[in-house]
Amino acid sequence: MVEVVLVLAISGAIFAAIFIALNGVWADERDNERRTDVMTFIRELKNYQTNNSRGALPGSSGDEKKLFDEPKTITVVYKDDGEVDNTKTNSIIGSDTGWYGFMEGYLGKNFADPDGPRYNLNVVKCSASTERRCPNPELDSIKSGTFKENTLSYTMLVVVEAICDGEDAKRSLNARNVAVLYRMEAGGVYCENT
Repeated sequence: MVEVVLVLAISGAIFAAIFIALNGVWADERDNERRTDVMTFIRELKNYQTNNSRGALPGSSGDEKKLFDEPKTITVVYKDDGEVDNTKTNSIIGSDTGWYGFMEGYLGKNFADPDGPRYNLNVVKCSASTERRCPNPELDSIKSGTFKENTLSYTMLVVVEAICDGEDAKRSLNARNVAVLYRMEAGGVYCENT
């Protein structure tokens, strides 16, 4: 009887170790998909710039530019059913030249996190006066790990007039540079430039 209990205890420990290891592997796999999605976002943003006058970014003209220059954060937020949440989205819905139009026209309804929900978008402008780290609450919350708790889950942070500096964004002298940041499930922040 003691031998059977001992064998079951050892087997249970082995299965628990395997399960824990598999969770880490699955999280890494989902993070790899998220990195690919950030690269897709960057590629489509470059396509948008190529297709629009003088390499303009979404929201760089019209009413959305006024919204963005205040300075405010532009958000595109989706509900659980994948439709835009009008109460939380301040990008101009129906405009082809805004961030909402970019998300819908260039990335489409299938642009979603590996967990299932569509990616939300949070666009900010780097407020550093020189080539220094971009100070903003959204970036700080991503770095501290509180971004998902205090803001929206599955949100890509897009920092305009910035480039990546490790897991941070720093000011760029080129107004068309964009840094895209996303918090990884296995830890850390992935940052990619246009």
